[in-house]
Amino acid sequence: MIRKCIIRIELLSDMCVSDGSAYNSLIDTEICSDMYGFPFIPAKRIRGCLRECAVELNDWGDTVNAEALFGDAARSGSRSKVRISNAYLENYDEYRSFAAENKGHVLLHPQNVIGAFSYIRTQTSIDYDTGVADDNSLRNIRVANKGLVFIAEADVDEAYYEDLGKCCKVLRHMGIHRTRGLGEVRVSLEAKSADPGKETDHAPLADGATELKYEIDLLEPVICKSVNGEEANTADYIEGAKILGLISEELSEDFMSFMNKGELKCMNAYISSNGRRFTEVPGYIYRIKNDSGRFVNKLAENETNRKETEKYQLNQMKHSYAILEGGMLEKLDVLTEERYHHRRPEDKSIGRAAASEEGNADFYQMDSISEGQQFAGIITGGPDQIKEIYRILTQEKDFYIGYSRSSEYGKVCIRVKGTSGTESKQPAEATSIVVCLNAPTIVYNDRAMTTTDPDTLAAEILSALDIKLDPEECKVDKFIRYKTIGGYNVTWNMRKPTLQTFDKGTAVRLTFKEPVSVSECERIMLGERTAEGYGEASVSIYDPQNTAYVGKIKKTENSKTERTVDASSEFAGKLAKPLLDAFLRRKAAEAVEEKEESFKEKKDTYKPTVSNMMLMVKESSNIDEVRESAKERYNKKSSNKEAKRDVAEKILAKADSAVSLIEEFAAATGINGLRVDPEKLKMEYLKEYLTQIKYILKGDDKDE
Repeated sequence: MIRKCIIRIELLSDMCVSDGSAYNSLIDTEICSDMYGFPFIPAKRIRGCLRECAVELNDWGDTVNAEALFGDAARSGSRSKVRISNAYLENYDEYRSFAAENKGHVLLHPQNVIGAFSYIRTQTSIDYDTGVADDNSLRNIRVANKGLVFIAEADVDEAYYEDLGKCCKVLRHMGIHRTRGLGEVRVSLEAKSADPGKETDHAPLADGATELKYEIDLLEPVICKSVNGEEANTADYIEGAKILGLISEELSEDFMSFMNKGELKCMNAYISSNGRRFTEVPGYIYRIKNDSGRFVNKLAENETNRKETEKYQLNQMKHSYAILEGGMLEKLDVLTEERYHHRRPEDKSIGRAAASEEGNADFYQMDSISEGQQFAGIITGGPDQIKEIYRILTQEKDFYIGYSRSSEYGKVCIRVKGTSGTESKQPAEATSIVVCLNAPTIVYNDRAMTTTDPDTLAAEILSALDIKLDPEECKVDKFIRYKTIGGYNVTWNMRKPTLQTFDKGTAVRLTFKEPVSVSECERIMLGERTAEGYGEASVSIYDPQNTAYVGKIKKTENSKTERTVDASSEFAGKLAKPLLDAFLRRKAAEAVEEKEESFKEKKDTYKPTVSNMMLMVKESSNIDEVRESAKERYNKKSSNKEAKRDVAEKILAKADSAVSLIEEFAAATGINGLRVDPEKLKMEYLKEYLTQIKYILKGDDKDE
């Protein structure tokens, strides 16, 4: 039985959980943050720290089965008894919802958001011989603020709940520089309160349905390893084999019995938007170098129109997903990311990640498909198979796919978008058709060996369309792409065969001497292993009259919202404060600049008055106290004191008028409803105003 709980992490000191990156030249060590700028603690860091605690408990004589609890990488098929997610801030869902709703506004810039929960510390290294800082040793490190609370969700086997609780109690430090005052934490394991129950909007199951369309929302990054990169690279789509594996884990019957009920085909899930599934750009589409707004369709090229583009350099648009309609190509890119991880040595005295005995550094990176994206796929099969799959996918639960699912990666939500039966399409007569591969395709020749011979592919297409012709009897225009596929079967603990295949995007145009009967926009399956996502292809009738040679590429503009933001909440006010401070600083500088000559003319009066008033501001809690201090100091009948009193009154009057700047700030930034204490605002402006006058007068002294 799985028990749902939360791991609560409270920062008792500043903490830096580094993401391995540097921000420009300003920050040498950056902390982990999401796309909106909110800091988080990666699940793998939490998992590693808890595993260390389990080892320590065993050293102290308390038996904790660390291998069973966290898995054993040395044993294939060893599954962890606990699944941990990233630790996010308390009220993260509320913060993220606000950030997503107002994405693009200056208030929600990621650097502004992360600045509200962290700050930058500067450190250097000292030369013990000279007692001064070493050359080139100055470093800037960002740290999360002391007092923040992070929450990580965890699913643990009931039998190991107590062991996990012990590990949480022992955990006292996280992140880097643990021996230098950073990373002190208090960790506790708590029962998760019952969810009100999420409801996913699934489409109803049609009677006798043989096709099911689904969407996948990535709640965490997903790793779909490519064959040539192991953990270093990920595919930019979700393979049908991943969906098939998910189904097999949830089946209520024997897998082979289930597969014998029909011809099940789990097609790959590709990036989608607004319910539309984007597929690989066909091989006959070329982009124009240094022109992101147009493309060239090689299918429509002839001797006449070739002159339009002969002065351009053309390149194939590989690894791009798009929908081609007429002369418009709408592109949608898949976002991927790299996260850096490390393994700490078993020798605790080292205290940091170090090189292994073989001389290799225990640092590694994992490439993944970024969270927050949506993918769409199709499953076809017998009515009983689709009914069982519908039951599985409509369970109100989160699913996990891909690699490293026990922490940080793989959590998804699946939604059924529609089911339908087999439709009889009206065939049409065509003299030319275009077949585009939407997935890698494995084709065998007559000697039962995989091949990438284009003529064999053409013969496979003709056979699938039931066209009784030989490829030599028709004209074949080929736009071929190749791909190496492989994989690993965890159940069998064996690698899958590595094969050379036709890659998605491969396109073939077949031109016939006599018209043939073909269904428009028909989807066909080619080659082998179609149940795992291979072999999907689409067929369209080629019409040269309606095919543009040079077309337009639809750009997805970055939505930079101009609407206003309601900053009445405590969180929004916290984000707005640095912007307001910068605005007050700029307005104070402008006000001083307007009267620069006047200040310089009365420098002998302004200089001591400004210095005295800056001390008064430090010793006072509000502007009225500053005013009283000024009166007491300058309330003497002498020309010098009267002049200083006049200067102080003018400065205080300028600070009193700062309240009107709130409306100006709202108009300039679109931040409305900001809750500001007028008295505190006056004091902030007074500080900035005095500081700017001081700089003007100091600069005048340097000029002299």
